[in-house]
Amino acid sequence: MIFHLISGLALAAFCIGYALRRRRRIHIPLMLAAGLTDLAVVIILTIQRDPFGTLARSSPGILWVHVSLALLSLVLLGRQAWTGRRLVGDPAARASHGRLAVTFLACRTLTFITALMVTPA
Repeated sequence: MIFHLISGLALAAFCIGYALRRRRRIHIPLMLAAGLTDLAVVIILTIQRDPFGTLARSSPGILWVHVSLALLSLVLLGRQAWTGRRLVGDPAARASHGRLAVTFLACRTLTFITALMVTPA
């Protein structure tokens, strides 16, 4: 349950950071904090719960969907960090960074929703 809370806070920070994207002094630290928090949750869960072993032993379709979305979210997060860093020297990267942000937020939101669905009560 604590991981859902932390993950939800990270998702909220991503959304707030997106809303404040024009205010770089807020946007950048907020997105970095959200990204590092999200990454820390993934690392801790991977160590504690062995998600790939669980996936290999189970067959619920929603679990496969969740793990796929989670992996895609991590790839998109890395891509966002890379394109965000590129903005420092290449303002033309702004368009791809912005388009990718919407895709990332949608995927990350679906990851959060499916996490709530696969976790036992």
